[in-house]
Amino acid sequence: MKKKYVAILALIALAAAPQEVRIVIVRTARVYTMAGEPVERGMIRIENGRIAEVGTVMDIPPGATVIDASSEVVIPGLIDGHTSLADGGRDAEESISQDVRAIDGYDFYQSSWRQLSGGVTTVYVTPGSQRLVSGVGAIVKTAGRGPRERTLAAMHGLRVTLGEVPKNPPSLFAPPTRASADRPLTPAKRQYPSTRMGEFAELRRATTTPGPLKDRSQPVMVAARSADDLVKAILFAEEAKLQVVLLGAEEAPLLADLLAERKIPVIFNSSYAPGRREYAESPLEPSGSLEGAGVLAKAKVKFALQAPDDGGLKDLLFIAAAAVRSGLSEREALASITIAPAEILGVADRVGSIVRGKDADLVFLAGDPLAPASAIRRVMVDGEFVFERKASDVQTYRAVRDTSGKGKELLAIKNARILTVTQGVIPEGLIFAENGKISYVGRGRPIPGHAKVIDGTGLTVVPGFIDLDSRLGFHLDRTEAAVHRGRAATAPATLNIAPSILVRTDDPEYRTASESGVTGILLAPDSSGVCSVVKLSGERNAVVREAAAIKFSVQGGTAAYVALKEQLTRAKKYADEWDAYDRVKKEPAKPAAEPPKPGDAISGTWKGTIEVLQATPGEFVLELKLEGTKVTGTFHVEKVAGAPVEPMEGTFDKGELVLQRVQGAVKTELTLKLVEADHLKGTWKTTGPNGEIRGMIECRREVVAPKVDVKEPRKDEALEPYRKLFAKEIPALVEARDLPAMENAAKALRTDFGLDTVMVGAADSAFGSDLLFERGASVAVGPDFLVERRGAVINAAEALASQGVTIGFASSAASGTRHLPLSAAYAVRHGLDPFDALKALTISPARMLKLDARLGSIERGRDADLVLFSGDPFAMTSRIRYVIIDGRIVHESK
Repeated sequence: MKKKYVAILALIALAAAPQEVRIVIVRTARVYTMAGEPVERGMIRIENGRIAEVGTVMDIPPGATVIDASSEVVIPGLIDGHTSLADGGRDAEESISQDVRAIDGYDFYQSSWRQLSGGVTTVYVTPGSQRLVSGVGAIVKTAGRGPRERTLAAMHGLRVTLGEVPKNPPSLFAPPTRASADRPLTPAKRQYPSTRMGEFAELRRATTTPGPLKDRSQPVMVAARSADDLVKAILFAEEAKLQVVLLGAEEAPLLADLLAERKIPVIFNSSYAPGRREYAESPLEPSGSLEGAGVLAKAKVKFALQAPDDGGLKDLLFIAAAAVRSGLSEREALASITIAPAEILGVADRVGSIVRGKDADLVFLAGDPLAPASAIRRVMVDGEFVFERKASDVQTYRAVRDTSGKGKELLAIKNARILTVTQGVIPEGLIFAENGKISYVGRGRPIPGHAKVIDGTGLTVVPGFIDLDSRLGFHLDRTEAAVHRGRAATAPATLNIAPSILVRTDDPEYRTASESGVTGILLAPDSSGVCSVVKLSGERNAVVREAAAIKFSVQGGTAAYVALKEQLTRAKKYADEWDAYDRVKKEPAKPAAEPPKPGDAISGTWKGTIEVLQATPGEFVLELKLEGTKVTGTFHVEKVAGAPVEPMEGTFDKGELVLQRVQGAVKTELTLKLVEADHLKGTWKTTGPNGEIRGMIECRREVVAPKVDVKEPRKDEALEPYRKLFAKEIPALVEARDLPAMENAAKALRTDFGLDTVMVGAADSAFGSDLLFERGASVAVGPDFLVERRGAVINAAEALASQGVTIGFASSAASGTRHLPLSAAYAVRHGLDPFDALKALTISPARMLKLDARLGSIERGRDADLVLFSGDPFAMTSRIRYVIIDGRIVHESK
């Protein structure tokens, strides 16, 4: 006895002894407490897994653990009020199973990674979903120290299911353990309900038997979808004096006013499953909608959003965000997955908000909770991290690399201001360049460890610039010694071959010019001929397109127009001859038609149209064979899936063809006359038990000619590039110095032949903007775009852009290529919009050259040609920090 008293005293002393307090301080960018306005630059004090204080300034006691989440937003752990995580959602056999408890089927040691990755820390689990009364649910946390600590309510809510699902439950078969004459085998016992009326009859009987329905010890969680079932559930609850919560309730928005009046809470299923193909779970039951959540909120119904199924728990936050687009306010959306389900389930004293005394269940986000790119980074339950997103959790890029068969060189530019040109501005953005291509543009993507990283903090990234008319790289003497001697570059006047053949793509002058931000040039002769697009990477594979444009030099006057048109007509004839030859060669060989026998006007393939009532005439095919006067064959309606090939037979006599098809009580007859050779015309009729229908029919016999062997045209190397020009694969680059020359070029190239045209070197282009816009021509503005007229200065670049004419910039020189960005900046100083100037250096020339799928913008799949400035690209104080071509750094300023 003495030992017993000593043990009791020891326990009392232990209980009275002060417990060690574990303190955690969390610094955040913002805290959504769900009990008031968000706290900016908030701090959360956690003591032994419970929230002790939330504020902006607080003392940090010695020994406290400080968590720096100053770049993260914190919200309460998410709550889903309707899941089937207990025992895989399986039901007991009995239709009425009041004694079944979901807590007994919930595996506390199963992986909850999927739920935690979506920020879901608390769930309501039901004991099943297929029976009329499945049993009693439970409220548990998805993580924690142990089953006891994770259980918020071991018994909560009697699950009742209405509608089509609980009808016709399985029959019960209970054979005796030892069958005998006294204890024979009996048939399986049928269970009910089998109708909706039977559902409520069974529920009323259940209220008279011991259990939660009789003693009202649990709220009734009624899963129903249709408005009719929901109303009857409410009426039954009032009749039986039960507290009811509606689950699923897809048509609850139709009853919003009734629900608000009766103060009935709803766990609402919007039926939206992100990332999955939509399907009807049950064709006999209605589906919910995201708009329904807004309707419930407007009517002041107490509601919470649920995932459509257990697989969608990771998307609960996104579902709430999607509901905002459909009418829900941001606060209501966030409340519907935090404090609202906590209040509906009766556990708001523990979870659902970030206030003093509640469990420290927190979700750490990369940004605003409802922003699409705000990934969940970390999740805390009871003050301890239970989930932290790792780089390995996103396997997209690893999968791409694994399936490519080889590793990829990866360059990453982070924290930069990205001017994509086509996709807007991305502040503090991220770019991945893999094997010379841009593989990602955006924000928040984890950077692989093997990547070469450029910290773009404070820098601005733009696409590489393009010179639309350059002579850079032409040399008369292309020896190694001559390349390194200082001298003026000389360009040929005309070229019938690609100029990229005449230059060294690893010319040191290319690397020098690239330091100005120009990454690509249209290498062109002085006067006329073929032009090439070359990158200034200094690599031997820098030629983008050998024949990228054809240059013309056009003068004013009638004679110049006639000469240009004759040149184009000759080139067009050459291109047409080759196109016809290629087209014939590519066509599959067709067997020669067997010529009909003399006097056989019927045998062969006939194609035509047949009228059916008032519908559009249908197309059909007749395959016929004539033997004497007897005709056999088939009839088939084309372009109709599943249309049968119907056999027919008849006669042909004195120019009249009669065909018949009898199938059961239905007879079809075609009567056609040979109006001329290979041309039949007549009527059809179908007679059956329901009467007769008729219409017109007409067809012609098809004669398949043998493939003609076309002679290959004579090849002319000087005219070969014109084939691409007339196929509209490349543009015409036109040097037109004055307005009459521009008129001739626009008339001949655009009006007469419809060719894509880029004017270059036109000093008077500002005065022809209406003409250029009307004809759809583009302009490559030279460095002399400022024109003085009667003491006034005209900015041709701005004049053209303001009239809707697409412009680019051209140096029309060799050494002038490096000054191309300065020309654009000069145009900006004299009134050109900076964005128009940026487009004129990037996407506009790329589009003119039909290369915008590769160049001119910062988008996925484009070539990684990038320029990093220390500031705005047209600010004279900005410096170029990096120039990148094909994903390789070709210039870096220290």
